[in-house]
Amino acid sequence: MNITEASSADLDAICVLSNQINWDHHNNVPTVFNSPATMGSDKDFWRALIDSENSIFFVARHEDKIQGFITARITQNLKVVFLSKDKICRVGTIVVSKEHRSKGIGRSLMDKVELWAKKSGAKEIRLEVMEFNTSAQAFYKSDGYDIQSRILAKPIA
Repeated sequence: MNITEASSADLDAICVLSNQINWDHHNNVPTVFNSPATMGSDKDFWRALIDSENSIFFVARHEDKIQGFITARITQNLKVVFLSKDKICRVGTIVVSKEHRSKGIGRSLMDKVELWAKKSGAKEIRLEVMEFNTSAQAFYKSDGYDIQSRILAKPIA
């Protein structure tokens, strides 16, 4: 497996993987995640992340096929006086194709982001995982992640 930075040439494969994770999230939390539109309709969204500053977009390739990807960015609080000024790496999206999960691809992608975050001066990595996604929660816990906060929601009738 080879992990490299994503390019515009990877967008079709990225959209296929994005569609997988979008359906999983929509089926479990339809009040938060829209039903995925036509395949590739999110191409401009992913292209903007590939081209974004202070961020990284890695893809995992095996036998010249993209099996997973991860996005991350560096943020730094400079306005809220009671919050740390340390740089934080925030993982946006990580997805591994359903047929290639539990083969170390996700761990390799996370390791690559952690290395990038260290080189970028980040002191911590943060990510959000949906409550329904217990397999992802177990994956992150096995990699040393702990709950730092919770996002609560209440529908308004």
